Amino acid sequence: MAAIDAGIYAICNHRRGEANVGQSRQIGRRWSQHRRDLVGDRHQNPALQIAWRRDRVCSFGLIVLERCTEDRVSNPLDLERYARARRCREAYWLARARAAGVALYNDQVGRRKAA
Repeated sequence: MAAIDAGIYAICNHRRGEANVGQSRQIGRRWSQHRRDLVGDRHQNPALQIAWRRDRVCSFGLIVLERCTEDRVSNPLDLERYARARRCREAYWLARARAAGVALYNDQVGRRKAA
């Protein structure tokens, strides 16, 4: 079975040193969704959306923090096991970023800041 592009990623605002940490079974596809929503001014994270408008696309980039090996499976129990493992790893990376003093858009969901 072939491995897929699963793992933990960070959308980084290089201008301000801020980030949004996430996990996905398909990182490339998820990054495309984030960009599409940000460009369309409809991202689910208001803080990230405001920063995108303020700092422009050239300030942002994607960093893969960790790849998670997953086989292509159709068994729902295996899919849930992989998803649970990714969520645990995402929590680890969020805690690590907080400990390092990185400002996270994840922590600002629902809080609108002045642009």
